[in-house]
Amino acid sequence: STSRRQRQMCIRDSIYTEDFDEEQECAAKLLEYCKKNHYEICGDYICEEIMEMHIFNERKRSMYLRLQVPVKMNK
Repeated sequence: STSRRQRQMCIRDSIYTEDFDEEQECAAKLLEYCKKNHYEICGDYICEEIMEMHIFNERKRSMYLRLQVPVKMNK
């Protein structure tokens, strides 16, 4: 059936952050979200830098990151 096929497909679930120092915290939130929604992780975790700017404070990296993981829906 269509719903069964959709559940077996591997999709990506993502979370975004503007602070590189929050990567571990956001990765933990993404994992918790996947567990709560009964998603099965089916591949590697990816942290992708979408944008980086060095405008205001040269000591701190200003980044926009997307953290994602491929999942299967197991409901």
